[in-house]
Amino acid sequence: MKVVSPSDTSEVFDTSKLREIVNYIVTLAREDRKWDATEKRFCFLSDVNVSPNNPNVETWIFKGAENGYRPPLLNGNTLQERENPRGLEEGDMQKTHLGLCYYEDEVILILEQIKYGININNITRYLENFAEKFYRLSGNNLDYTIKYSIIPKENFLEELQKLRRVRVGFVSVSKQLLGSEFLNFSDRTREIKDEINIEIKANRMGSILDPIVDMYHKLAASNQKIKKIRVYGSDENNHEITLDTEINKRPRRKQRGIVTLFLT
Repeated sequence: MKVVSPSDTSEVFDTSKLREIVNYIVTLAREDRKWDATEKRFCFLSDVNVSPNNPNVETWIFKGAENGYRPPLLNGNTLQERENPRGLEEGDMQKTHLGLCYYEDEVILILEQIKYGININNITRYLENFAEKFYRLSGNNLDYTIKYSIIPKENFLEELQKLRRVRVGFVSVSKQLLGSEFLNFSDRTREIKDEINIEIKANRMGSILDPIVDMYHKLAASNQKIKKIRVYGSDENNHEITLDTEINKRPRRKQRGIVTLFLT
């Protein structure tokens, strides 16, 4: 998840803006945290817990329900029907858990996916709704939007080749590459940080899928240490996808989905 400029999505803001909104939400009374996802479905951010070991790691709990519908009750033994005593404003509560970690310009989150729970689209709309309220109270206009993309947790190259389009790619390599035959650069690299970041962008409506695949293979074959490759693209259904070698190589855990959240 990232916070980005609505006029230029390449302009990414610090994730402190997201923390600011979350801190505002948790100061509100429970009834003031409510957001109507649809005419019959509502939710609210119930709990935010910060890890005692890392202040950048949090767990959230969203609670929600669907109301306005009160079907009669049917007894499983006697098959007798009776009126449902539940009020029309009440519904069966559903909890959705998520864990997240703040980085400088993005938030990586793991979201529980359940049939009647809150999805990532609901969460981004919820946060933007309260961001608008927060800025309005301070007399300012909201100057960003929240974007998200999905991070598949499979083999990096296999997932990369499934993408319909790759817009941007970042390749982080060791500075030793500068003095190698690969680039034939000066070997006076003492004052250069160990990690070098190479950014590649596609032309408008173009894709850099093939160049990224070629670069991955060539760097791997040259025995130069690839520290990380990250790409932003879209799949056949035009869903935003983020691939990252650091995330894709981590051991799999029992999880229902990984999402990177961008404030734009």
